[in-house]
Amino acid sequence: MSIFGILAVITSLTVTLIGFPAQIIKNYKRKSCEGIAPLLIYCACLTYSLWTLYGWTKPDLFLIISQTSGCAFSFIVLFQLFYYARKETKMQCDKCGKEMKIEKLVPRMSQRVIGKQYFKMKCPSCGEIKYMKPTKVR
Repeated sequence: MSIFGILAVITSLTVTLIGFPAQIIKNYKRKSCEGIAPLLIYCACLTYSLWTLYGWTKPDLFLIISQTSGCAFSFIVLFQLFYYARKETKMQCDKCGKEMKIEKLVPRMSQRVIGKQYFKMKCPSCGEIKYMKPTKVR
């Protein structure tokens, strides 16, 4: 047992057992992943997965212990990213109460917001049109 191996396990577990669960709980309470860069989560999933696989092929107990929890938590955040992004693009029609469908992403011109992108939502039954600002998580 190396002192550096033990320190690596402790610091890695600290990040994965404190940082990721805090983010998972925050996402769950807000029912949103707004503000999280999707590329960061994709890279975390890939990195933790590859280090875990490398630890199993070595076999290196330090790598397996420290990276497996990070792999699991990063995939939970990835799931939340897709799940909440899908829920955020739903809107109900004020007239008939049915779910509106995304028609396209369009630039919306107004006095306050010029050139911003919005989802054009259209109700399939009554034809009402609304515009919804996309969140940062896409």
